[in-house]
Amino acid sequence: MSTAPSIEPEDTRERIKRVAIELFGQHDPDSVSVREIGRAAGQKNVSLLNYYFGSKDGLLRELIRDFARVHDADRQRRLEALERRPEPPS
Repeated sequence: MSTAPSIEPEDTRERIKRVAIELFGQHDPDSVSVREIGRAAGQKNVSLLNYYFGSKDGLLRELIRDFARVHDADRQRRLEALERRPEPPS
């Protein structure tokens, strides 16, 4: 008996986020519908976006938090590199 590989919930969640980033980069986020995001993410059940994020606004908030975390980690890495330099930063 052959079974198809299951898609983990986190994979679905991350795929929705990746697709949303692409669509929001191409179009105004207000003009992108939940249905478009779900369809582009390969979801037959577009209510999965609401399941994972509560709403399109919830998805946007999570994407902003993700970008802020990446930006903060990069900023922290750069500050630490400056502090390790032997000469004072200019």
